[in-house]
Amino acid sequence: MNFQKLTAEEKLGRVLAFEHSIALALEALTAYLTGAFRDAGYSKSEIASMSGGLGFAFFLLWSVYHVFGFGAANIEFQSNTTRQSVNDNNPPVNRRELV
Repeated sequence: MNFQKLTAEEKLGRVLAFEHSIALALEALTAYLTGAFRDAGYSKSEIASMSGGLGFAFFLLWSVYHVFGFGAANIEFQSNTTRQSVNDNNPPVNRRELV
C-alpha cells in the first residue's frame, strides 16, 4: 500500500491500524445505508444498481487521477529499492538481486 510506502518504519503499525479502521467504518456505513434504503422501500436490485454506479464512478475518478500521473503513478513513488531504516547507512538493495 502507498500509505505504508510513505510512512516511517516506526509508524507502520499505526498506519495499518488506521487503514483497517477506515475500511471497517465504511463497511458498517454501507450496511447501515443498505438497511435505510430497504426501509425506504427500495428493492435489492435498485440498491445493487446504486452501489454499482457509485463504484463505477469512483473507478472513473481514480482512473483519471492515475492517468494524469497523480497518486501511485507519480514518478516520486516509483523505485526499485526496498525501504531503508532511518538509522541504516547501507546502500539500498535492488529488488531484482533478491530474486
